[in-house]
Amino acid sequence: MTDQTPPLSLSSIAITRLDDQTLYASAELAPITPRIFLQWRIPFIYHFLKQALLGSTWQYLPAVQDARTRARQIRQRQRLGVRALLHHLLGTLGIVDALDEQRFPYRLVKTGKYVCFSHSQTCVAVALSDMHPIGIDVETQAIDWRVAKRFYHADDVRQLQRLPIDKRAMVSLWLWQIKESFIKIHQYTLAQGLGVHYANLVAALIAISDEPTTPVSITLDSHTVHLAHTPSITVVYKIAH
Repeated sequence: MTDQTPPLSLSSIAITRLDDQTLYASAELAPITPRIFLQWRIPFIYHFLKQALLGSTWQYLPAVQDARTRARQIRQRQRLGVRALLHHLLGTLGIVDALDEQRFPYRLVKTGKYVCFSHSQTCVAVALSDMHPIGIDVETQAIDWRVAKRFYHADDVRQLQRLPIDKRAMVSLWLWQIKESFIKIHQYTLAQGLGVHYANLVAALIAISDEPTTPVSITLDSHTVHLAHTPSITVVYKIAH
C-alpha cells in the first residue's frame, strides 16, 4: 500500500486583525475519507451465464488502512495545511515572501515577519506579527486531568481541582493553550513550559469561564493574551510593546 497523502482542501477560512502589527488566520481541513474500490461479486449459484450476470452486484468496500499510516497522513496534511493557509494569508495581503524554516521562531525571508503555526484535528491556524515572536495554540482535545496534574505547577493544580469537573476541563484546556503558546515564543521544552506558574492566570480564566464564547484579552506579564471563539476556543499570544 502506498503512503500517499490525501488531497488537501481548506474551508471556513477566517482572517482577524488583532492590532496594527498582528494578524491571525484559521481554517478547517476537509476530513480524510476512507478510500474505496469497486468489487465485482458474481454469485455462482446458477449454471447459466445469463442468470449469473443478472444476479451480479457492485459493492463499495473501504480499503484497509493501518492506524500508523493514517496518523502519518493526518500529520502531513496538518503540516501542509498550515503552510497553505499562510500562503493564502500572504496572498490576501499582497505579500510575496517565503517561510524560513531553518530556525525558530519561524520568520519570513524578505519582510522578517514572525510566523507561528498550530493545528489540532482538522483545525489549522497561522499567526503573523510584524515586530515580535508570537505563539498560538488551537488544541481542541480535552486535557486529561492526570496529565494536567503531572505537568502543571502545583499552584495551578490546587486552583483547578476546586472547580466542578466541566469548568475544570474548560479552564485546564485554556491553560494548556496559553502555556503551549509561551513554549513557542520562548522555545521552552514541553515539561518546562507547562510547569511555569503565571500568577493570577488561572483565577482570570475562571472569572471568564461563564462566557466561554466571548472574545477577551488578558494582560499577562509582558504579553497580551487573546481568547477567541473561532471556531473553537483559540489562544493567541503576542509580546506586548
